[in-house]
Amino acid sequence: MPSLDPVSLSSRSLSSQSFFSPRRLREGWLLEEGASYYLDKEQNGSKKNLALRRKWLSAGKQEIIDGIKKYININRGDYNLWYVGVSSSARNSLFTEHKVKEKGDLWIYKTAASAEIAREIERYFLIVLGTDGMIGNGDETARMVYTYRKAMHTDP
Repeated sequence: MPSLDPVSLSSRSLSSQSFFSPRRLREGWLLEEGASYYLDKEQNGSKKNLALRRKWLSAGKQEIIDGIKKYININRGDYNLWYVGVSSSARNSLFTEHKVKEKGDLWIYKTAASAEIAREIERYFLIVLGTDGMIGNGDETARMVYTYRKAMHTDP
């Protein structure tokens, strides 16, 4: 795939469903490797803009486990210092219920393909790896698996 830069992006005639996985769009703008992005045609008044949007997909069980394990291991990997849960609104659970600070605390969440997969991932982290959390807590249709490093101000 040819290198894409802001000039070529704005001059290309791409539909809003054109998907690609660039590593670098321009100097200093790194995108997540392996993630899918697409160009979205926004209309602001009479002006049309092309915006780069992240394509959010449901991830598979092993992909989520590997991603969370990698995040924990990079950020002081003692599993018993981390909380793992499942929610239909991970951001609400993290920042409202558990009092995690969006800036400054360590946290991540991923969306599973189904509630069953999300619960299997939760059980794996709690039972096998020894993270903190409550098995089966919350909405039974929840698909978002979240984790954060516990701190003095978080609950728990």
